[in-house]
Amino acid sequence: MRFANSLYRQTGGGLSLVIVQKTKKKSFLQRTFRFFRRNSWHTFLELWYALLLRKEHQVRGALEYFREIDPMDNSENSSKFKILEVESVNTDAVYEIIRKISPRLIVVWGGPLLKPNIIKNAQRAINLHFGLCPYYRGALANQHAVMRDDFSKIGATVLFINGKPDAGEIVATVEADTSLPPRELFLDLNNRAAAKYLEVATKIYLGKTVQAVSQEAVKNKTLLRKSWTPKTRYMLGKKILEWEKEFENR
Repeated sequence: MRFANSLYRQTGGGLSLVIVQKTKKKSFLQRTFRFFRRNSWHTFLELWYALLLRKEHQVRGALEYFREIDPMDNSENSSKFKILEVESVNTDAVYEIIRKISPRLIVVWGGPLLKPNIIKNAQRAINLHFGLCPYYRGALANQHAVMRDDFSKIGATVLFINGKPDAGEIVATVEADTSLPPRELFLDLNNRAAAKYLEVATKIYLGKTVQAVSQEAVKNKTLLRKSWTPKTRYMLGKKILEWEKEFENR
């Protein structure tokens, strides 16, 4: 909501509606069943790594670096724009609401891929992807880049939404400052990415021209959610801690 406050202020009150998709929390039994179904004979090995993650707080904490974003606007919600909580942003009810508004711009922050009929209700729709396109797509893009030691491809991308995951025209990219240690790197990247997103969204809303380029025909890399297992998370956390030690020993 802090980004929404900043967007409202920067556009001179242009933000009229914020739609928030509720987080669906699964019961312990549902999570356990899904865990066994996904991992089959790897189940006991994954359970071991799950226990290690629970025990080793530093490893688990290192994974939070990807999500640490300083607020852009510390003020309370001014209630000058409407906030609507829904079970899904892709329902017919949401479609009708957006159709009536017929917005100049839809600004997406996280959440699922919007259906084409939702997107078509707006003149333009943009998204902030925490990954460097066209190289890394999907919800775990920067995590994937770190796992592959592809540090030069850690970054963020502002792009137009075209109905395919992270495949629209690129408006702006923000590359990570690899001279910084991991925690500072991601905090700096996330803050600069949010600021760039705010700048782009404001320009488009005000009718200013922004340059956009098609994504190169390169073979992109995607880490699927089903591969985000306890073992993967644990190994990534350990890698980040080793990365931090390298900075300490310089």
